[in-house]
Amino acid sequence: MKQKIILLIFYFILSACEKEIEINLPQTNSKLVVYTQLKSGIYSNAFNGQNIIVSNSISPFSSLNNYILNEDSVPVINYANVNISETNLMDSTSINHYTFSYNDDCYCYVNQDFITKHNTTYKLTIDAENFNSINSIETVPNKPDYSISDFELLSDISENFESHLLKYDLCNLNIIINDNPNEKNYYQLNFKVGREFTNPLNFSLTEGQNLNEEKCLFKSEDVVFLNETNQNINSLNNNTFEGNEAFFNDDSFNGQQKSIYIQVDKPQSQAEWQGAWTYFYIEIISLNESLYQFITSNEYMNNENNSQFNSEPSFNNSNINNGHGVFGVKSVSQKFYLPTVFPTNGWIEY
Repeated sequence: MKQKIILLIFYFILSACEKEIEINLPQTNSKLVVYTQLKSGIYSNAFNGQNIIVSNSISPFSSLNNYILNEDSVPVINYANVNISETNLMDSTSINHYTFSYNDDCYCYVNQDFITKHNTTYKLTIDAENFNSINSIETVPNKPDYSISDFELLSDISENFESHLLKYDLCNLNIIINDNPNEKNYYQLNFKVGREFTNPLNFSLTEGQNLNEEKCLFKSEDVVFLNETNQNINSLNNNTFEGNEAFFNDDSFNGQQKSIYIQVDKPQSQAEWQGAWTYFYIEIISLNESLYQFITSNEYMNNENNSQFNSEPSFNNSNINNGHGVFGVKSVSQKFYLPTVFPTNGWIEY
């Protein structure tokens, strides 16, 4: 009985100690979010990646019913004024203004008269009712300058894949990069094989993955690949890189010539009816710093196969003034090997 009385008193003491605590959570205003990757030499189109996506940030305490969502649950803005103009950094004057129009097919803004040019500075400006105006200024990098040496074709491109018992059975080569001096340069490297169902020289007219192409696995022991980014997305074992794409910068060879030895593997054909590989090519991409940081961020790499993340990414290194997102610009250089056209040398630069 005495024990029950003690427990009852203890209960009343705890009840008397209850007190409501009000927490004032900070109010965050919704801001415009922009995402674009503009590639030099390609005209703006709804389906080739040369477009601008405008949305708005969502408060964590807001209902999605308050937003206009597209099929990927992105809170799109379809009434913004989107403009790009070439800008002279010396006197801040602008020429060649381009107004982008909203396209329902891609939930994005396009202007088919606009073609991004390398080594050109652009200013992006976006206005929308009830939002602060946002802008960004970026210069498109020059096309990567590189050559190929000590090329050794280890097997016929059209031969069937040989089960990886002999890895890196396509070719060995040296890529010699002539790095642009007096500037920080950021690179992405890919090797791809393809089939002649489509003209390979028309590949760059589309930004999406060509269904008749596939990335190659490649290996290198060069120190330029031994960084945290490549470790997150590929494999670094015993100071050796192995993967199907690599990111690196010119910290160790700024303004100098850099030779990189690489071994390239041939991917397996996914279906017999697709036919054999008929060409392959090297692709080196120069990225502006903000785009490089976005692509190589842990958040992007860990979620690149997540459609929701791709729709509403996290921007830790935004280059958008008064808003969120990334104004990405890049230049691409591709060297194709077409043995059926040029059996002696085979290399065509695009």
